[in-house]
Amino acid sequence: MRKIPPAPILPLSPVETIPPSAFSERMEKEVLPALKACKKEGWTPVEGGFRTVPGTRRAAPGEGFVHWSFLDASAFDPALRKVSLQPPLGTVVVSIGFTQSEIRFAELAFYFLEYGLSVLILEHRGHGKSSREIKDPEIVKVSHWRDYERDFAAVMEDAGRKSLLTRPLFLYAHSMGGAIGAGAEEAFPLLFERAVLSSPMMLPKMKLPAFVMEAAAEAMCLIGKGDSKIPESTGFVPPSQAEPLSYRARDEWYFSKRLPCPLLHLSDACCRWSLEALRMDRAIARERSVQKILTPTLIFQAGKDALVDPAAQERFARRARREGVPIWLRRIPGARHEIFCLPPKELGRYLAEVIGFYLSASKANSGCRINS
Repeated sequence: MRKIPPAPILPLSPVETIPPSAFSERMEKEVLPALKACKKEGWTPVEGGFRTVPGTRRAAPGEGFVHWSFLDASAFDPALRKVSLQPPLGTVVVSIGFTQSEIRFAELAFYFLEYGLSVLILEHRGHGKSSREIKDPEIVKVSHWRDYERDFAAVMEDAGRKSLLTRPLFLYAHSMGGAIGAGAEEAFPLLFERAVLSSPMMLPKMKLPAFVMEAAAEAMCLIGKGDSKIPESTGFVPPSQAEPLSYRARDEWYFSKRLPCPLLHLSDACCRWSLEALRMDRAIARERSVQKILTPTLIFQAGKDALVDPAAQERFARRARREGVPIWLRRIPGARHEIFCLPPKELGRYLAEVIGFYLSASKANSGCRINS
């Protein structure tokens, strides 16, 4: 294993975050208005076997759109900034997780904007306002996992043509989006200056070995059941009351946004998605794939993750380090899958490490003053 120097992180004080007791009120009165004032939306044309689903943009047969939102740090309320800047210090590209939408990352985007970082939130096909390959609003489907990679490239090219992206570019990729983000790092090694993979889905948690589950999913697809929900699907249900307060406050607020919008009722995978997800995880973890990564990358592992396999994350990190790839793994013992829902003190430290990692690469950092 080659020796890798410590992760380059600009020291920052813990980020001041929204307490659970005031979460809903602060999001409605402070965060969402601030984001709306600096937001631009985009729809990037992509190819695929899309269905007509109410709420998504209409397209010609065989075509669809991937929806994304851009939040401009230069147009963000100066009174809310933690830094003195002109222009922005870079752009964070957010790759969302399975069944999620951009609204789930509104709070996180707000914190990035406070520190002078513009944000582009990409809603993968089948998610949010993006085109769907299945009519059922509760099911996620993708015909081939490489479509996620192609969509990612198309959105980056589209946003670049519109001159929205301030370099350096950074990646923040969560769960399923973490697997997609790792694939993007491998396919486009010079795209990002820094990357954070937060609870990345290097492998879902499963009761049986991956090769057995992949074979079962493939068999279902071969007999024409690819669009069927996988066993133990839950459907669209309210959040659990058993979660810690910081998670529950965010889950309940997010559920209130999802409830009136059928497009946000995503909750389950179909057999085709499961097959493609396992194929994606296997492909990105191959040695010849991992060694293509050039971007310094922090992997954050949730100590109480019930959805993805921590051992797969560790294998990915070890394989990368054997190849001399600059990847560091951080374990947060008490965190659930969505690390960005931690209690205030722990969340503040996590964000300080993430943002400090980004700012250490910013060419404008020498002119950046952190406001006290």
